[in-house]
Parts: sequence; C-alpha cells; structure tokens
Amino acid sequence: MAHGSSTSDTCAEYGTPAPSGIRHRIESASAPALRAIAKLPFWAPLVGVVALLVIGGLVGGAVGTVIVALPVIFAAWLLYLAWPTLGLAERAMRTSIWVALVAVAVVIAFPRDIF
Repeated sequence: MAHGSSTSDTCAEYGTPAPSGIRHRIESASAPALRAIAKLPFWAPLVGVVALLVIGGLVGGAVGTVIVALPVIFAAWLLYLAWPTLGLAERAMRTSIWVALVAVAVVIAFPRDIF
C-alpha cells in the first residue's frame, strides 16, 4: 500500500492503528471543530473552561451543574480523541484532570452545607 493511503492499517503520523468504525466517524466529525480550536490563541480554551467552571460554581444547582458539565464533556471528548497517541504517563495525567473535573461537577450538583 502507498504511504498516506486512506486504506492504510496504521496512521503514518503517529504509528498507531488506523481508526475504524465509530472512532473513525467521531474523528471525522470532530475534525472541523478541532481545526477551529487550533486557530484560537493557546490560552482561549483554558480561559473558557475556567470561566465555565467558575460561573457554574457561582450559579450552583441544576443550572450550575449543566454549565460545569460542558467543560467535563469537552475534556472527555479531547481525551477520547487523543487516547491512541498518548503514553501511559500522559493518559494518567489527562485522566486525573478529567476525574477532577467530574468531582467539581458532582460537588456543584450535590452541595453540602459545611457551616
């Protein structure tokens, strides 16, 4: 098979298995959004995530939970897309960040009075 062929069994750029089935469809559907995100300044997605977390925390309740769920879903989406190219340490680090975001969402969804 020719290098760069779309029917290749590996992705030449990363040396990982070529996506198939649902992963391929998700990657294809995600490509335009990823290109748009890549055009943003490097700090913009981080500021957006932090802003949504702060706003969700201030609003609280069901609405705050939905607002906080947006960055959780965004992080899960990016983690899913990057997973095949990540090493063990990178997977652990990114998964721990995602778990922390989920924890924030749970705390906002089910607050407890501490005073």
